[in-house]
Amino acid sequence: MMLKFTVICLATALLAAIPSTSGAQTNSSTEWIGGYTLDTRWTLLRMHMTDSATGPSATIDAPSMELMAQPAVDMRQQSATIGFRLSLASAQLSFEGRIGEDAIEGTVASGEQQGRFQLLRSATTDRSSLAQYQGAYEWGPNHFVYVQFWDELGKDQLGVFDESGETRSLYPLGNDKFFVGPGLGFPVPLEARIIFHRHPHGAITSLSWERPSQAVRVAQRVTLYSQQDVTFRNGDIRLAGTLLSPNTDGKHPAMILAHGSGPEDRNALLPFVRFMVRHGITLLAYDKRGVGGSTGNWRNSSFDDLAGDAIAALQFLKSRTDIDPKQIGIFGVSQGGWIGPLVASRSKDIAFVISVSGAAVTPGEETMDYMQSELRVNDVPANEIAEAVALTKLSYDFARTDRGWNEYLAARKKLENKAWLPYIGAPATRDDPQWALMRLVYFYDPIPTLKKVRCPTLAFFGGLDLNVLPEKNKAKWKSALEEAGNRDYTLLILPKGNHVLMEAKAGSTEEFPSLQRFLPEYFTTVLNWFSRRIRGLDHSPSSLPTSSLSTGDVDILSYLLPQRP
Repeated sequence: MMLKFTVICLATALLAAIPSTSGAQTNSSTEWIGGYTLDTRWTLLRMHMTDSATGPSATIDAPSMELMAQPAVDMRQQSATIGFRLSLASAQLSFEGRIGEDAIEGTVASGEQQGRFQLLRSATTDRSSLAQYQGAYEWGPNHFVYVQFWDELGKDQLGVFDESGETRSLYPLGNDKFFVGPGLGFPVPLEARIIFHRHPHGAITSLSWERPSQAVRVAQRVTLYSQQDVTFRNGDIRLAGTLLSPNTDGKHPAMILAHGSGPEDRNALLPFVRFMVRHGITLLAYDKRGVGGSTGNWRNSSFDDLAGDAIAALQFLKSRTDIDPKQIGIFGVSQGGWIGPLVASRSKDIAFVISVSGAAVTPGEETMDYMQSELRVNDVPANEIAEAVALTKLSYDFARTDRGWNEYLAARKKLENKAWLPYIGAPATRDDPQWALMRLVYFYDPIPTLKKVRCPTLAFFGGLDLNVLPEKNKAKWKSALEEAGNRDYTLLILPKGNHVLMEAKAGSTEEFPSLQRFLPEYFTTVLNWFSRRIRGLDHSPSSLPTSSLSTGDVDILSYLLPQRP
């Protein structure tokens, strides 16, 4: 999500949605989802297999390699064995395995490298069918789990979010039946089956969480808050969103959700803050301009334009009789960490600012930091990282001045065979739209804005964030807020957090699919911070639940790697 702003981010590709196809399945077609590990790298796969009179055939999607509906070559199926090849631009992958009723598993080879793969039987379901499962479910007193779409997991991908922080993707098995794997983007090995239960009249009433060899847990569907679709305007731009309000009378404090980068919809930030509604805070989540029900185009919008949209959201909230106009704040993640302070600097009606992984450097500098961090984590030699930095600086010079194109193009051509070149966001043509976006936002300096922020401010930084370097950015926030005379600011580095405050080990995009939860201390910190600053906030209990979804640490890569004697 938040990494989408930087072109080198691979998280969205690694977790990209498996495209849904509408229409009923027939007995001759089956869907399988899983993946393989080769040279310690995990790759998500989906296979659509068809059995016809001429024999079996299949197409395969591998989103991280930008392969969609790639034909499986030399498909062979005999009794319980199966084999096929997948042709890539740089290699041939050979799969040999055994096929069962619910799983296909075996070995994958490329040259002398060998790994393991596993695919689980799945189903295709469109977004409108999946939408019926969204909502809040209660495990027990003060312990809730939420089901919603979250594009960070993939387009039209449902996720399940426990208030303990545990998060999983939901993969459909059939009507009202799903399964989850042991990580955000790992469907295999299967961790649990989830079944949604219905009233005789058809309404969904509960879900059950069934883990092997453990007691079944049941969560009842509940109405924790009211939900209303709303629209408001910023000049010619029509913005569409959803207002989530507590089920209590009176005027409520409220929070505007400022998007991260890219085409983010109204669901994008809810996993970070939805739990706050049951504690008394109204949330206004809206589609970024040009996304969902909102008009306009985020691609040709400046930060000032996007801040104007959030100020329009502020005016909309102030016009409502169920909102306390003196307790309206703004919450932003990543790019929203630039937008939130900008809104506060333009309006004295903003009561507080909360930032997650918001940078205090220009987007260009942040992108440069992230590029170097990712290349370093992926063991790119220091001299090649220096080449990437030099090329990126040339691109910035051209974007800023519209001069030096030939010098930039010559430098890029010298590096065209480097494996990392496609990931550093170096456009190949002069008319690439990336140049226009860079000119709009890459050189925005947030420091003058931060020096104007005097309202209560809470900013989080992930200690393992490779994008917004924590110590560097925290120090810049501190210096600017002190110069502003801000007497109420809290700046926190959460040591194990990555860019979106998921509990991580390295912080790289490579490990993102294996991650399992948001940092639990993030939720308790937000709640306790609010309890000292917002009137009438219901902050009991003072801490949030411990995990109820996970089976504990799972060494997923070792599960899929070749087994040695």
